[in-house]
Amino acid sequence: MNKQNELTLKHITNRARQYANKISEILDGYNVQMEKTKNEAKIRKDESEFIAANRKKHSEAARRLLSKEQETFASEVRHDAETLKDQLEQTLFRPLSAAFIQQITTMRTFGIAPSKMQLEILLSMNGGNLLGLKVLNALLKETNSKFTVQFYDVTDLEHDLEVIEHLAENADHFIPTDRHAIGCDVYRGTDKLIKRPDGQEVHTGFEWDSVALLLRNTSVNSDVKEIENMVQRWSADISTPIMDAASNAVKKEEAEQARVEGKTAPDDPDPKSTVTIENTEDDAIALAKKIGREKAGNDAMFQQMKERYGR
Repeated sequence: MNKQNELTLKHITNRARQYANKISEILDGYNVQMEKTKNEAKIRKDESEFIAANRKKHSEAARRLLSKEQETFASEVRHDAETLKDQLEQTLFRPLSAAFIQQITTMRTFGIAPSKMQLEILLSMNGGNLLGLKVLNALLKETNSKFTVQFYDVTDLEHDLEVIEHLAENADHFIPTDRHAIGCDVYRGTDKLIKRPDGQEVHTGFEWDSVALLLRNTSVNSDVKEIENMVQRWSADISTPIMDAASNAVKKEEAEQARVEGKTAPDDPDPKSTVTIENTEDDAIALAKKIGREKAGNDAMFQQMKERYGR
């Protein structure tokens, strides 16, 4: 297992929650200032002008604080993403074991399709090596095996890193749902900009209105949810023997610390690998049975209609 990846991903989602709290605090501060402004304006002749001028001042100050929080959040998230990328690269560079290569080569040479038990042994010999999983599936395809190995490919893991980068890039203008009205007031009339690949900001011709802020909220929450779902595969399947040893050492330290403090050691079972063996024949048979049931149901309905209407 890879304890570091588990902690890194949990850090990202925890930071996202902390970020939302900080955004709420800034917006609440703006709201307090505006309430004071409105109360002061009641005794002034230039009530509307006074409110407008102060709203401009307070909203600009709030946006500066919000922008600073976003920059900090994005920087920390990107740092975590680099840690995950480094762990993935270390896993990808891990060579295949000589015993695994020998078994694969022998089976390919003689056209032997491994049984399920042999597959389980080969998976154990491979030790979660991503390249080895692809080699194994190539053997199964070449030998017309009824089995296939399902796993998260490198492209899936690269997509995970893209989701994390998307979170960092699009965290600006995120407004928690329960602060939406205040956020709309803070960003009222501000231009919506996009960044070109060269980093230059370009005007879109649109403003950060209620709909745009709701869409950004949905985007950020969706990314966070997707990151929460990454923990199992990144902690269970992105690992090496060295990472496994380091993770076990961390677990022992946590257990010892709990013992010293008179607490119960944390119940932290190793994450279950997402790699599975699937029987494609079972899938085909299940599909055929489903089609057969549907056809039988349609035939019976057709027969009933003939008997009822005499056609």
